[in-house]
Amino acid sequence: MRLLIVDDAPENILVLRKMLSEFKFEEVGSAGSGEDALSLLKDRKTFNQFDIILMDISMPGIDGIEATRMIREDDDLRDIPVIMVTGYGSDEYLATAFSAGANDYLTRPVKKIEIYARVKAALRLKQAIDERKNTIAELQSALNNIKTLSGLLPICASCKKIRDDRGFWNQVETYIMQHTDASFTHGYCPECTDRFKEEYKRK
Repeated sequence: MRLLIVDDAPENILVLRKMLSEFKFEEVGSAGSGEDALSLLKDRKTFNQFDIILMDISMPGIDGIEATRMIREDDDLRDIPVIMVTGYGSDEYLATAFSAGANDYLTRPVKKIEIYARVKAALRLKQAIDERKNTIAELQSALNNIKTLSGLLPICASCKKIRDDRGFWNQVETYIMQHTDASFTHGYCPECTDRFKEEYKRK
C-alpha cells in the first residue's frame, strides 16, 4: 500500500512519517501543496497510484478541502480515501471537509493511537473498494464474452435456414456466427456417415 502526505510544513510531514513507520508502507510520498498533490496524483493515474491520502486542511493556494473536492470529481482518483489533518476542531469546519469528500479527520497534535486507528480503517476501506472494482471488472468481462440468442427464430421447415431481422434467409451456422461468439467445425454425424457410405457403394 502507498501513502501520500500533503502538508505545506515539512516538519509536519516528518512527524507523520515517523508515526506511520511501523505500517511498512511500500511508499510514503509527500507534497507541499494542494496543487502539487493533484499533479502527482494525476501523473500516477495508471501507475502505482496512492492508496490513502493524509491531507492538511490549511495550505496556501489550493487548500486541503478544495484539493479533496477536486479528487472526488476525478473518476480515476475518487476512490482514494482522504483523511484530513487539521488544527481546527469546529463542527462547521469539519462539516465542510466531509461535504468535500473527506473520509475521516485527525486533529493536531496528532496522537499515535488515533492515527493508527484512522489509517487502518482507511486501508480496510481501500481494500474493500479495490475488491469491489475487481469483481465488477470480472463480471463485465464475463458479460462481454457472453452473447445469447433469445426469442423465436423463423426457420424453414425444409432446408432449416433462418430468417434474419431484414427478411433474408441464412444458413444456421452463418446466423449463429453473426449473433454469437460461436464458431463451427464441420464433420458428419453417424447417420449421415452411414448414408454417404451407402450412396458411395451404389455408385
